[in-house]
Amino acid sequence: MTEVLEVGQGHAIRYLATTTNTSRRKRRPKRRHRQRRSVERRQSSCATARGNNGIAPHQKKVEAPKAAPPAKDDRDASRKRERIARQRGQIEAEIEQKEKERAALATEMNVPDFYLARKDADALIARYEQLGREIEKLYADLVKFDEAASA
Repeated sequence: MTEVLEVGQGHAIRYLATTTNTSRRKRRPKRRHRQRRSVERRQSSCATARGNNGIAPHQKKVEAPKAAPPAKDDRDASRKRERIARQRGQIEAEIEQKEKERAALATEMNVPDFYLARKDADALIARYEQLGREIEKLYADLVKFDEAASA
């Protein structure tokens, strides 16, 4: 016996290749195709009878309400929030950079022979203290942004 694999209309059909099976199998896909077409016709006729593109009157599509364009006050408020966020980010980046520089100076100053080996030790100590004051000022500015945002 021989098996036949027939591909057509998006389906693969496998059957034994006898005379009766071959004729029966070849007729069946055509019937299925006719049945499918009649179902499609019934569905389309129901859709036109219902109206509204196949949707029953009680099932009308509900569209989401369109958002109104933002008012000028909303735009101004959002711009202000964006500006504050940008400034806050700049302050945070500056704090981070100054803290790294101060930490590097602290590491350098902690070397045991720092005062003996360096002639500019007083300048480095002054820079270390200046960075501390600048960092404190930046943190105060950052707190002001937090207070303004919460108000």
